[in-house]
Amino acid sequence: MSNENQTLSTATKICSQCNNKGTKEEFAGKQWKKPNPSCRLCGEYTKISREKSRTCHSCQVHLPRKEFDIYQWGKGNEALCHTCRDATSRKIIGSMHSGTSRVKELPDGTCVCDAHSLECCDICMMDFTLPNKFALETGARGRKLTQEEANRLTQQFQ
Repeated sequence: MSNENQTLSTATKICSQCNNKGTKEEFAGKQWKKPNPSCRLCGEYTKISREKSRTCHSCQVHLPRKEFDIYQWGKGNEALCHTCRDATSRKIIGSMHSGTSRVKELPDGTCVCDAHSLECCDICMMDFTLPNKFALETGARGRKLTQEEANRLTQQFQ
């Protein structure tokens, strides 16, 4: 009873799932009235999945759901924890500033960005889609493309 009086005087309650203190705005109306309420964020996590924990796709550590961003939690087995997501972000941002936007040629003659191994990389602002179509078509035919064949591929690309 004293705990209830304390929550009324400070207008906060403790979420039964994440144990965080929250104001009335952080709880749904019906949840606020319950003796063991769940905050809105925990409610959103529960809508996505009833699991209380899962394994991070990158570090393979089993963590509670508060260690995952809600968008990552929605990715299921592909979810990255806060630490791995931050490390990935730093790696991507670092690759943008380090000037590592070089080209990597693959064994089949196609090209991708070296930093991220993507054919169409928004991070490095590189797009090898059309040159890769030429390379694959040339490889399939076993000879160089004629001007007519090259024009046809370019038209299909546009």
